[in-house]
Amino acid sequence: MARKQKPIVVLPHKVYIRATGEIVDMTPELREQVSKKCADALVRWAKGEVMKDLGIG
Repeated sequence: MARKQKPIVVLPHKVYIRATGEIVDMTPELREQVSKKCADALVRWAKGEVMKDLGIG
């Protein structure tokens, strides 16, 4: 006899907010903010690498 499988429940991702010290569910708004901050950090890093290669700064 095969056992009936339980349905898979997808729980929302949790994120830690350092400023407030709390763990909250990842919402679309938070995902957008995180994505923007990640993109900004990547651009800053890339600029720094290019400047280092050119010998500036």
